[in-house]
Amino acid sequence: MYSINNYTINKSLIFYPLNGLEQHTISLKNNRLIAVNKECEICKGDIYAYECGQCSAGIGEKFLTIMPLTFRKLILIENNILDELKLLDDKKYKFLDKKNLNDLIKYLQNILIKRKKVDYNLLAQLIDLNKKWYKCNEISYYISKCINLIDHKLVFLLKLYELIVNLALSNVCPRNFYYYDFYKKYEFLTKEFQISLPISLNEFKKLYENIPDYVGSFLNFYSGKKSYPLKIISAKNYYYDLNFETIAECRSMDSKISYLNTKIEIKLTRNLRDKIRAEFGLKKINLKKEKIKIPKLEINLNVIDLNERRNNVQK
Repeated sequence: MYSINNYTINKSLIFYPLNGLEQHTISLKNNRLIAVNKECEICKGDIYAYECGQCSAGIGEKFLTIMPLTFRKLILIENNILDELKLLDDKKYKFLDKKNLNDLIKYLQNILIKRKKVDYNLLAQLIDLNKKWYKCNEISYYISKCINLIDHKLVFLLKLYELIVNLALSNVCPRNFYYYDFYKKYEFLTKEFQISLPISLNEFKKLYENIPDYVGSFLNFYSGKKSYPLKIISAKNYYYDLNFETIAECRSMDSKISYLNTKIEIKLTRNLRDKIRAEFGLKKINLKKEKIKIPKLEINLNVIDLNERRNNVQK
């Protein structure tokens, strides 16, 4: 639904972390100022200037103004998504009747484990599940990863919808859009809809492929296409693939678990992560660590008789 000035976000078409978005409407009349990555002019002009102080590894920032016309495209994209959904519904696909949360979690985990070639029936099921379960963070997260496996126009439209919703919130989140394996097949739709994106595919490849210096434990990352655990983490592994630490955080939020002690939180979250890894059939990997030997110190202590000390003082 929308008016001339505002657009109501269709929550059933977005996934974790946007599923927890408290904002319901987007202004269609205001510009947005966003920061995007750019090549550092100093480093670009001087081959010896690395970490020049104005950038990070040769990548700086610039500000762009996004016009309201971009956000009005959400109406067009949503209508196309609903049309595609209607085509799927017309094929009389069987929808899942899983009301138990644990059964549903196992069902989605199994899809991600097998990573088999998925059909359009699965896509219809996933979208239907998202309508009913989008408030559950873990379910929403799994669905977002399951649709990544599917080659379909509808998946591309969902990712484009998410991208523009993020832009309307002044967030630049291009990775889920450009890392889609079938992006090239459907990129013509952005031209067909006359959508001008602030970041092109070439700019994305050049400016958004860096990963943080510290990525955490490699046991957090799971990619069905490679061996586990991964020995090298790519930007796609970090930002796009399944992450067990993120799943543990989702499950904690869904269970409304809170911690008063940071050390306890870290330990219990790690234990929960390992439990989820076990649900995916991955055994806990014990990394061999040498025990640290603490040298024994000999301390000579003199025992003092306090009564004798008092008598000496009185004398």
